[in-house]
Amino acid sequence: MYQRFIDTLNRLKITRDQLIIIALSGGADSVALLHMFHQAGCKCVAAHCNFHLRNEESDRDERFVSDLCESLGVDLKIVHFKTEEYARLNKISIEMAARELRYNWFEEIRELYKASFIAVAHHADDQIETCFLNLLRGTGIRGFTGMKEINGHILRPLLSIYRSELEEWLDQSDYKYINDSSNFTLDYKRNKIRHQLMPLLEDIQPNAKKTILRSIHNITEAEKIYDQALDKVKNDIIIEKSSGSLRIDLTLLHDEQSIKTILFDIMSPYNFNRTTIEQLIKSLDNSQSGLMFYSTTHRLIKDRETLLIHSLDVDSAKMTEFFIQDRDSQITTPVCLHIQQVPYNELTEIEKTKQIAYFDFDKLSFPLVLRKWKKGDKMKPFGMKGSRKISDIFSDLKYDIYRKENSWLLCNGDDIIWLIGEKTHDSYKVTNQTKTVYRIFLEK
Repeated sequence: MYQRFIDTLNRLKITRDQLIIIALSGGADSVALLHMFHQAGCKCVAAHCNFHLRNEESDRDERFVSDLCESLGVDLKIVHFKTEEYARLNKISIEMAARELRYNWFEEIRELYKASFIAVAHHADDQIETCFLNLLRGTGIRGFTGMKEINGHILRPLLSIYRSELEEWLDQSDYKYINDSSNFTLDYKRNKIRHQLMPLLEDIQPNAKKTILRSIHNITEAEKIYDQALDKVKNDIIIEKSSGSLRIDLTLLHDEQSIKTILFDIMSPYNFNRTTIEQLIKSLDNSQSGLMFYSTTHRLIKDRETLLIHSLDVDSAKMTEFFIQDRDSQITTPVCLHIQQVPYNELTEIEKTKQIAYFDFDKLSFPLVLRKWKKGDKMKPFGMKGSRKISDIFSDLKYDIYRKENSWLLCNGDDIIWLIGEKTHDSYKVTNQTKTVYRIFLEK
């Protein structure tokens, strides 16, 4: 068994000079993990969480891991959590609270020590139980592939080893460990699967665990083909992608056969839950534009022929006015503008591009103001005699809600003289009477 552990490290290219944080509870699994890394000559730091959920048992565990690490000469970091209070404040289960607290802290320790990985003691039995839990939640194919040996900075080198093998190895090596009483209560779904479902399956089908693990492996292999197909579809329908946002072509999406599967795969990383995704899917059959759906971190807008997902990290600058003084040659916030004052007789040409705006300098009163558009805003577009609402110009340009919200206006007093990147005001245009040309270049 120990050799399988070493083979796993070699296969995963885990070297002896890499520092590993060992998640150490004091139970058989994590104690075996620590001993094996220590025996292999790896550099380790142990990390223990006291969740204060089992009264004296929690303190007993802390004392045990302290003595164990001292005997091995392994550095130990300990943290104390008010787990029940955290669960209550965040309206989540105790299990979820403990998980969030644990992994957030582990990452802090990893960064503190500049460690390569956080090693956790999930083993083959945990893998099987996790797949059954996912099945009960209504999982897709990814839920049947179980946990990965490496997931980001999380390392799971025991996934091919059963709990009974770990305990047998500890007993033969005369390594002590402690039992967590919460592992035996049937208050948790995982324990019911462990103590009730698995024995029943082993009775129905001898070697059921090995058979299930083989199925997990087969599904994991099939997932590679599944991912290739999904990636091809996403490359087709995602027409624009940047940090924290993306745009999906609804027409192309409607041509696909498995819209639900595609949207779950696209939207889940943006923290949209199952209910929200299903509500979106139902809305695809109607032509209503401007529908919005929210996750904890992102907003999705159904607008005309596109779906737009973008981050909710709203820059406070978006609600602020910015000023341009007459001597400014460049500004970088909220947009990047390069500014020149050119004598009219030195102007060689007026470039016909939306990225450059030209104004008669003598008609401007400084400071100019950059701001977002408001309901009722109007301007007189170049070449027109009358004014138009900015909202109507947006409609002509087929701007979606996100582009409207992120458009900037350059104002001279009460006049909007440039819908930046689009239209300029006719009354401020350069003529033969202009003495100085005010030239602004928008750097995209």
